[in-house]
Amino acid sequence: MKGALFDTDIEKYAEALERNGEYKLSNATVTAVPPQYASKPNEYSMIINARTEINPLDILGVLLYVSGTKPIPWPHGGEDLVREMFLIDHSYDRPSIVSLWNELLRTQAELLDSWEESYHVVGILALTGRTYKGFTLSTTMSSVIVPNPEGVKANALRAWPASNTWLEERFNLKVTLPTTFVENLHLYLCCSKCGCRTNATVNTTFNCPFCNVQDAQSLPRPIFKVDAVDDTGSMALTLFAREVEFLMGLSSIEMWMLKENGNEDVFAEKMHELRQKNVALQIGPTLALTTSKVLNWTVRSIAFE
Repeated sequence: MKGALFDTDIEKYAEALERNGEYKLSNATVTAVPPQYASKPNEYSMIINARTEINPLDILGVLLYVSGTKPIPWPHGGEDLVREMFLIDHSYDRPSIVSLWNELLRTQAELLDSWEESYHVVGILALTGRTYKGFTLSTTMSSVIVPNPEGVKANALRAWPASNTWLEERFNLKVTLPTTFVENLHLYLCCSKCGCRTNATVNTTFNCPFCNVQDAQSLPRPIFKVDAVDDTGSMALTLFAREVEFLMGLSSIEMWMLKENGNEDVFAEKMHELRQKNVALQIGPTLALTTSKVLNWTVRSIAFE
């Protein structure tokens, strides 16, 4: 369908429209083209006027998951930073992936981090298509994140997760951890704000190049890969700071200092004790999706029997 602007509307929308851009229009006037001017039968035209609202391609949905920051290296040096959001609404059985790039990612780092552990209705304006990891929606220089969108659809989306009780499912398991070995425990230093890895000295402040925070702190973070086993089978688990600290009876900084000082025999002793214990786990669905679009599950609570 062809569109047209007239008189003062041409100047009004001069900067709002770009060649090959994709937009959502409302309140435009659609009329039949007079036969003497039509290029084909039953042709219609659209007139953009002062009442017309023009918005670039945007999305509104329930936020399932926000990934960590990932560097995408350039072929000849330098890099882009990207962080992915997974959003879904009533219309699709699979989530939409939105890639947040560079400056928007940096300026909204604190907001994105606050969304990691609960469902939110989020709007993003002025997106474009991009062939990163297949076709995804990506932010542009004009993109804006709307953290608390209003309207009928936004309100309906807020009520939608509450009607899906599977989101609150919990399973209680009594297991042993027979694969708690030193080689399965990994420690690294990360930014206290965005969680990205850093080479800064432990417990020092530094300027993080990923989230652009000037006073970020370098903190140790443990990752522990174990198998949880009961009489029905086994399940591979990846445990992070809170759970690892509980199992080991050590803080993350204590684990880091033991490793730095070559006292890893302490880990071996504690893991030997762990292999003899019964552990109570409560697991539930996370906000994260696997690459095959299957919901990941996580440990909600952990205790010794």
